[in-house]
Amino acid sequence: MNTLGPVNERTSAQYTATLTDELGAVIDGTALDTATLTLYDAATLTTINSRSAQNVKNTNSVTISAAGALVWALAPADNIIVREGNETEDHIALFTFTWGGGSAKACVHPVKIRVTNVALVP
Repeated sequence: MNTLGPVNERTSAQYTATLTDELGAVIDGTALDTATLTLYDAATLTTINSRSAQNVKNTNSVTISAAGALVWALAPADNIIVREGNETEDHIALFTFTWGGGSAKACVHPVKIRVTNVALVP
């Protein structure tokens, strides 16, 4: 599983990756049938920032290029503390992709995000 962080709560961040298929070949982002993102707290499974199977095929702060470059610009609302009192929390961003016409091929791309609770953040 890829990781990002630590990221301070309620701050912007960026995640980048290269999409590859089961053989290691780059997936052309323009050939994707679907691209979705679910973001949740790992301990409680609470959805964060309404990102539940959200379309991210070059929308909702995610871009995916023909060269397979995925870039997600995380907003401050993506990095909230769900369970007050924790010094850190692990959040999971679960990207799901299909391609090949009729969704013949699919992959999931999980990312663990360590979010740091910063005292006095409004």
